[in-house]
Amino acid sequence: MNFGVTGVNQKEELLKQLKTISEALDKQTEKKVSKMRPVIDFNGNEIYKRGECPVCGFEFSCSNNMKYCFYCGQKLDWGEDTKC
Repeated sequence: MNFGVTGVNQKEELLKQLKTISEALDKQTEKKVSKMRPVIDFNGNEIYKRGECPVCGFEFSCSNNMKYCFYCGQKLDWGEDTKC
C-alpha cells in the first residue's frame, strides 16, 4: 500500500509524520509514576507523595496536582489511592 505516496521524499515525510503522531499519542497515554514515596512531617504524618516521571525521571510532588510531567509532557498516573 502506498496511500497515494509515490516519491521517496513523500514516503520519508509520511513516515516522519506517523512517528510524530505515535509519539504524541504515547505522551497522552497515562503511565504510572515510578519511585513513589511519602513525604512525612515532624509528627510522622504523610503530607504528600513524591514520585518520578516514568519516561524522563523528573522528580515532583503529588501536592502540585500534577497530571503531566513539567519536563517531558508525559501524562501521569498516580494510582487510584492517590489524589493529586
